[in-house]
Amino acid sequence: MLDVRDLELVEAITTHGSFARASRVLGIGQPALTRQVAALEHRLRGVLFLRGRQGVEQTDLCRALMADAGDLLARFRALNARLGQVRGGQERELAVAAGGYAAETVGMAALARMLAARPRVQVRFALMNWALALARLRDREAELAVLEISEFGSEPDLVIEPLRQHAGAFAARVGHPLVRRAGLTLADILAYPLCFVGRAPDRILQPFAAARGIAQQVGGAYPAFPAAIVESAVDALRVARASDAVVPVTGTVMAPWLCGGELTLLPWHEPWFSTNFGIVHLRARPPSATTTTFIECLREADREAEADDVTLLAAVGASSPFGKRWIG
Repeated sequence: MLDVRDLELVEAITTHGSFARASRVLGIGQPALTRQVAALEHRLRGVLFLRGRQGVEQTDLCRALMADAGDLLARFRALNARLGQVRGGQERELAVAAGGYAAETVGMAALARMLAARPRVQVRFALMNWALALARLRDREAELAVLEISEFGSEPDLVIEPLRQHAGAFAARVGHPLVRRAGLTLADILAYPLCFVGRAPDRILQPFAAARGIAQQVGGAYPAFPAAIVESAVDALRVARASDAVVPVTGTVMAPWLCGGELTLLPWHEPWFSTNFGIVHLRARPPSATTTTFIECLREADREAEADDVTLLAAVGASSPFGKRWIG
């Protein structure tokens, strides 16, 4: 089945004569555009473009597709304009994609600020695996992404603004067997079911793998690793409240659960166990005034999250995000 985005991609390539020029106009990377066209060709069961030294040439299938596409796109754009008039006071929409921890550590607080600062803007905030959030940004389905940036290499198509590192710890139910254990190690923790939120980056997985090896040597490793993967930290904490699962958390994620006494923190912390979030947008798509406002809201939420870091570190017995490990 076709959608409007498919027609817009084919129209841009047809109009500009190459994938490279079309990708610049659309504001997405050329590899992403190539993937999307390949997926469309798979659905249509035919080739749309023939590539040559002078650019691309339309196939008969492409010409048949575009015969009516111009009229359909014009009607769709006119419909959008009319809907904008009906919405009246709504200025525009802003699409944001965020990884689970980033969303719940700084994203939701930023959204609350945005509602007060720009009441005429509708924000579509999508919480997902951080790797998928990056793909959504590159596919131009989001104007802004907030996500883990530790695995980024040279990304010429992106503008990346690092945020503060926020300390991490493990949450568990109040009566968990590890809560009062002195000299707790990561290998001890991995004897219990671990619930990850989304995909953990390699910088986190490597020390986990080393600790799991130690746990396996003494026969104390929980069989499945991780035991569960969910996309929301709040959902993971609900699981921990009703089981022996442990969940990695930041101070902001954990604060309401600590205040309510429903969950507690295990007495363990290491300097490497912290966030590495960043605000990301496409270089070819500079932030609008609306997007810039939301970026500032993210910066303010990021600064405020430091107070929750202090609470978290006090609860696990560590003095700072980069201090030595808590020892019973």
